[in-house]
Amino acid sequence: MVILIDSAEIANGFIEEFNSNECVVIPTVSDPLKHSMDNRLSLIYVYLLSGQEYLLFLNHSETIFDSSHIISGLKSDKRKFCSDKKILSHLLDLDNVFDGNLIEYLHDNKAMNVEDMLTNCHRVHYNKYHRFNNINDFIPSLKHLEYCSKIKDRLLGAVDRGIPECYSDYDRMLENYSKIEENGLFVHREKFLNRFGVNHKRHISKEDLVFTEYNYNTLTGRPSNRFGGINYSALNKDDDTRTIFASRQEGVILEYDFDAYHMRLISDLIGYKLGPMSVHEYLAKKYFNKDDISLEEYEESKSISFRVLYGGIPKEFENIEFFKLTKQFIFSLWDTYNRSGFIKTPLYKRKLKKKNLGDLIPQKLFNYYIQAYETEANFDMIEMINDRLDGLNTKLILNTYDSFTLDFDLKDGKDLIFDIKEKLKYPTKIKWGTDYKNLKPLEYQVLV
Repeated sequence: MVILIDSAEIANGFIEEFNSNECVVIPTVSDPLKHSMDNRLSLIYVYLLSGQEYLLFLNHSETIFDSSHIISGLKSDKRKFCSDKKILSHLLDLDNVFDGNLIEYLHDNKAMNVEDMLTNCHRVHYNKYHRFNNINDFIPSLKHLEYCSKIKDRLLGAVDRGIPECYSDYDRMLENYSKIEENGLFVHREKFLNRFGVNHKRHISKEDLVFTEYNYNTLTGRPSNRFGGINYSALNKDDDTRTIFASRQEGVILEYDFDAYHMRLISDLIGYKLGPMSVHEYLAKKYFNKDDISLEEYEESKSISFRVLYGGIPKEFENIEFFKLTKQFIFSLWDTYNRSGFIKTPLYKRKLKKKNLGDLIPQKLFNYYIQAYETEANFDMIEMINDRLDGLNTKLILNTYDSFTLDFDLKDGKDLIFDIKEKLKYPTKIKWGTDYKNLKPLEYQVLV
């Protein structure tokens, strides 16, 4: 039987129970279409593993007793389980939180879809009243209870399977992507609405920020990044879309762009030294068997490398040591996959299981493996950048597959730029500009 917290007496009893029990915590935001960074709590569902359920009301229309003031008292060090730790962290300050969705993903390479658990009541309201704000405040609390109870059962099933060994590393990933989401992207409001439509007005905060959402629930684990129908990992480079995104302060947009990222990741795996020079220039000399490379040959080199890495290594390139070693690695990986039924990612040792990925070919498995390596290498560098920027005005605002983008405050000084560059694992090109589109190469002498 669920207990509705509708008095100070019940609230005090709940705090005591919460602080002495492991539990499941599922927040419900007021507006299901708005990002959790620019939202408010409608109600909170709590299931104590001792068996008792609670509903805490905050902004829901059925609120009799406002539970807002008791949230600060929820400081238990007991384990808490949720379906999305990033969302929960934007709304509540809780310790020792485990993401059940992530646990399930690490077991099965596929996370739960909580939208599949919505009640018909939710679906009708979301469809009929999607233009209204804060619609969750008006959906009956018992329907929220029904929905949350389904999620709770699924979470407990995932937890019963055990916490995977690599969980702590991926948990750090959630925490660091949460920080990027919290930073938001500053936009020119009118430009944003002209480009994406007036219906996106609800996605712009009072500070003219829009918020992104990183999702690791992909086949390779390489996070996608989209929210409100906008893919922030693939903003159009050819039109004026990127001019919408600028610095929120008297600063610039600063981008660190890796040189031939996948090539360098592969060189790590096969033990081949590429050196600091341009990888595409290096390979162009191999492809064309000459020392002086034209611009056209340089560009053609990039195309050749892309075809070779993602379509298979043809015999005519096996005489190039880099590709010879790569081909050997691909088939060694394939042998392990078939013999053991899984392979482990290079850094965090997440299992890519044959029973989850299905029938593949050696090249496809290799592509998944490289993307997983890229993702985990990015995790470590994101954590380094976040730590370095702690307490500064400069913000890390985007991570795409091969670049990091900062909203850089000039007052933080040029040394910060090169300090981060030196700590990045691979050579990068630095670009800067007044907005995300108009970026130009940053030369040291420009700043001194």
